[in-house]
Amino acid sequence: MYAETDFLLALIKDEDWFGDAAETVYRDHRDDLWTSQFTLVELLMVAYCEGLDTDRVVTNAAALLEVRGDVDTVVAAATYVENHGFTPFDALHLVESDGDTIVSSDEAYESFAPRLDLKQTGEGEAGTEGRMSSDGYLWRTVLHTERESSPASETDCSYGHRPRASCPSAILESATM
Repeated sequence: MYAETDFLLALIKDEDWFGDAAETVYRDHRDDLWTSQFTLVELLMVAYCEGLDTDRVVTNAAALLEVRGDVDTVVAAATYVENHGFTPFDALHLVESDGDTIVSSDEAYESFAPRLDLKQTGEGEAGTEGRMSSDGYLWRTVLHTERESSPASETDCSYGHRPRASCPSAILESATM
């Protein structure tokens, strides 16, 4: 049986509406339960948004049942979030890059991996520029500096670029149900 994130949250959290039911299911079906690396990624995001110990939440969840997929990447990313202040997705990108150069305007990678800085390699003024690819498509490149100059929505946490306090209420509500 596939265990979704809300099931694991109900097991992990001290108080949860489904805590008793989740414990019963876990007791009765422990050997049949499994989940995927994507459940761990969602737990990483919820823990990050709630200010919990991301490393502990992900590691403990992975120990509860079989996890199919790349568990080590998510656990390593949780460690970078907890110990070095990375956002969850920046940490996942760092771990997946495996020491290769990261093409990004994000300075978070500076001391951890070689980086090709888009801010330093952009042509002309920062902003939106059209570029023609070899197959005739026009590619638009929006540099990071444009996003910095315009305020983001208070609910824009989908890529982990907002402070923990600004995470969308939907994520926080799903963690407390």
